[in-house]
Amino acid sequence: MSCLYKVVIPYKLHMWGIALHEARLLYFFPNLIFDLTYGAPIGNPPPLMHTFIPDNLNSTELVLLYMDNFLASEVTAGQINSPFTVAQAHDIFGGHFYTALLGLVEKPGSTAL
Repeated sequence: MSCLYKVVIPYKLHMWGIALHEARLLYFFPNLIFDLTYGAPIGNPPPLMHTFIPDNLNSTELVLLYMDNFLASEVTAGQINSPFTVAQAHDIFGGHFYTALLGLVEKPGSTAL
């Protein structure tokens, strides 16, 4: 499925490459641009034996309307895919999967909320 290989990053990778080169740091991070573009290799983890879906952090419940609107805007912008049912996710991943929990961290001085 195409959603498995979707790469969406907010970085301007060409500018990162220039900045690393000009700062003489490219030698220390030779794979950074490639890894940000295509994903960092993590090896071959063992097969998952069960599906793991943790509860979201309590902070997501504090401003539920904000979180709903934020996620809807991310889907509309193409940054993330639509919510999937567990059965749909099993089909996409070809079996068991793990998810990350969702939480809200308010940034000092932010007026987003």
